[in-house]
Amino acid sequence: MKEHGIFTSKSEYWIHLHPLDLLAPAGVVYWYLVQAMRQYIELMKLKPVLGFSKDPSKTASGGGFLVPKSAFFISKAILPPQYCSDHDWRNSTDRENGQWGEAIIRSLLDHGLILLHRQVSTSIRTPEEQYAGIDGTVAWNKKVHFEGKTETIQSGNLFVQTHESGHKPNYLADGVERVTALLPLFKGKP
Repeated sequence: MKEHGIFTSKSEYWIHLHPLDLLAPAGVVYWYLVQAMRQYIELMKLKPVLGFSKDPSKTASGGGFLVPKSAFFISKAILPPQYCSDHDWRNSTDRENGQWGEAIIRSLLDHGLILLHRQVSTSIRTPEEQYAGIDGTVAWNKKVHFEGKTETIQSGNLFVQTHESGHKPNYLADGVERVTALLPLFKGKP
């Protein structure tokens, strides 16, 4: 497996859309600072788990951690029905769900339902700063990047990816293949 996930991400925030969340029938969105998640994983000494594709062979498609949605640094918003009700989340491929999810996440940001903190605190790490009585810094973000994840498994956890390998995004939950082309937007074209 190739390392590709929370420890290699260049985004400041990860956003997880859960359209079939146990907490709310219309869906929930969760978001957090990548640095906070990295620190939480290290502090909690979480054990990695494997993720699998929906293909008949259940191909191992990645690795990561299961992090409780209730972790103190994770923000959430329960969604109004109009965001997730136009798509059949249960009878779609991972690719289809991901394309819908990314569009919905962008709308949630544009509509102000997801508020990425512009004020961000960081810990001080040098002895000089520590001896000077400085424990942290607060900075204002002018521009932030995000990574969007769409998850349709109903669970009390977020799957936080660390590795990727052999994902097969064109399968339905029953193992039937349905190939969905990437939309031009997802191929890097305007």
